[in-house]
Parts: sequence; structure tokens; C-alpha cells
Amino acid sequence: MFYPSLRWTVIIVLSLFLCLAGSGVYAEILTFKDILAAGLQNSFDSKIVREEIGAAQATVAERQADYYPQLSLRFGNEYVHVFAEDGDIVSVGDAIIADNASGYKHSLIATARYNLYDFGIRKLRVKNSRRQVRIAELQKQQSSFELHKKMLNLYADSLKVQQRIRVMAVVAERQRTIFQLSKKLHQAGTIGREQLGNAALELAETHSQLEDLRTRWENLLESLSFHTRQNYRAEEVALANFPQMEKPEKIINPESFPAVLIYRQQIETKQAELSMVKRSLLPRLTLSGSYRMFGSDDHSFTRSLSNLNSRDASVTLYLECPIFDGFANRAKQTRIRHELASLRYQKQKKEAELQQELLRHSTLIPPLHPWRKSAANN
Repeated sequence: MFYPSLRWTVIIVLSLFLCLAGSGVYAEILTFKDILAAGLQNSFDSKIVREEIGAAQATVAERQADYYPQLSLRFGNEYVHVFAEDGDIVSVGDAIIADNASGYKHSLIATARYNLYDFGIRKLRVKNSRRQVRIAELQKQQSSFELHKKMLNLYADSLKVQQRIRVMAVVAERQRTIFQLSKKLHQAGTIGREQLGNAALELAETHSQLEDLRTRWENLLESLSFHTRQNYRAEEVALANFPQMEKPEKIINPESFPAVLIYRQQIETKQAELSMVKRSLLPRLTLSGSYRMFGSDDHSFTRSLSNLNSRDASVTLYLECPIFDGFANRAKQTRIRHELASLRYQKQKKEAELQQELLRHSTLIPPLHPWRKSAANN
């Protein structure tokens, strides 16, 4: 049988053990560098941009196909009825042969085409497709830049809420102590019921604010998880403070930002597109060749198919020049000129916005201490 003093000693020891065990829960320390790296690797925007780069690279190979000859093989079968059998020619598909009898016709045609000269249009197309690869790479940099800013703001807000939770937890603990002391003083008759009620009200308000902060803390962690695609439990993680950063020695030129470089590439692409539209009015020299086999029978479909004895081959060098397209080319040039002017204005607007943002941030960053400047110079 336990003595009362021994019983209270055991209870106190067990209580201390449980408190120590509860306070020893390990919390994973997350740094901004780790969260940013996970976001850049796993965010939806990063994955989308990587696929767009792959699509742009495939477009380059697609445009380079114009430098190779185009080969095709076509097999056709039809029944042809000749109204004037005393004629000398008849058509099979889009070919004309010397056959004046009605019946089943078959043809097997192998064709090769090669663009000899088009005033540099295909070369401009390849260059434009390579610019699209460069634009996709710049969009990846811009996406990383935007994600960096977004996650920086989220991390900063989360860090502020984390600090406020710690401060409010200390305040709540002290107010709880004050409330307990107030209860004892009230029981002793030292203070009145009103003072005890005020202490209870302050404790309740602090607990309410603490719960609101914890809810906001969980929401911010969910926002970070959306970008990193990793789960963060509010009671298992803690954010590390930002490393100390120094003010840059000079302001970055806005023209070096990916957003501005994207507009520059788009302007060059539109200029090349306008040049291609103008050159499409010029003649195009093409080399074409074909090898054709024809079969014919007046009554039998199968005999016509097996009777591919008539053959010929041709090589054609032709110059094709557009004459009139309903003013479509002129309208296309006008449209591209307007799009080109719009891109120039958008580029100027983005440069002005970046310049304003850089100046605003440069005024917010405190200057370096004199000894840091001298150390940096040395």
C-alpha cells in the first residue's frame, strides 16, 4: 500500500516524463532553398514549360523536313465510262492515258517532289522554329522567376505566422498563469469577480487569435504543398529564417529579364513571318518526278488489277508563280504589321514595369554597412 507522499511523488514524476516526451516531438526544419528547389522541380508550371520546350524542339525537325524530297505512293482503282469511244484519250485518277474504252481502270503511281528554290522561305521557317525553342526556354526562366516570387511571398507570410504563433503561445501561457492566480486571489477574497472575468476574457481572446493563426498556418502550408507537390503537416514542420542578404551593388537592367527577351524573340519571329509573306508572292522552282503503272479491262475488276502493264515515267521542272489570291496576301501583311507594332508596345510596357519594380525594391533594401562595402571591395 502506497503512502500519500510516495503516491504524489510517483504522480509528479510521471507527469514530468509525459511533458518531456511530448515536448520532444521532432519537427522537420524546412528552408526556403529546399522548398524552392522542390517547387521548381515538381510544380505544374515547370512541367508544362518542359513539355512546351520539347514540342518546340520537335517543330524544328518538322520545318527541316522541307529540305528533303517528298516521296509518295498512290494506288487507285475506278470504273470509267467513256461516252465517245472514238476518242483518243481517257483519264485514270488525275492521269491522262491513251485509252478510249469503258471499263475498270487501276493505277499505281510513285511520285517525288523537291523544292529547289523558294527565295529563302523554308530557311526563315526553320529560323522561326528555332526562335520558338528559345522563347520556350525563356518562358521556363520566366516561369521560374514568377514561381520564385510567389513562393518567396508564401514563405515570408508563413514565417511571419509561425513567429506570431510562437509569441501568442507564450502570451497564452502567461495569461493562463495569470488566470490561475486570479482564481486563487478571488477565492481568497483579494480581487473581485469583475477582475477574474477580465482575466478569463483576455485568455479566451488570446486562444481565439491563436486558433485563427494556426488555421492560417495550415492554409499557407497547403499553398506551399500545391507548388512543391509535397505534404506538410502543421505539427511536424518548422520554417527556418531567411539567410541574411546584402543589397546588390547595381540595379539590374530590365532588358536582361526573360519577360523582355521573350518579346524580343517574338518581334524577330513576326519580322521573319512578314518577310515570308512578301516572298510568297515570288515564283517557286520545284522538281517533280513520277513512275506510273496502269491496268485496264473492259469487264473484269480483278483482271484490270493484275494487268498493270502500261507504264511511263516523267520528270518535271516547273516554275510556279501566284497571280491573284483575292488580296489575302495584302491583308496578311497588314495583320502582321499590327501584331508587330503591338509586340513592340508590349515590350516597352514590360520594360517600364520592371524598371518601376526594381526602383521600388531598391529603395526598400537598406544600404550596406561601410565595413561591408570595404570588405567587398577588398
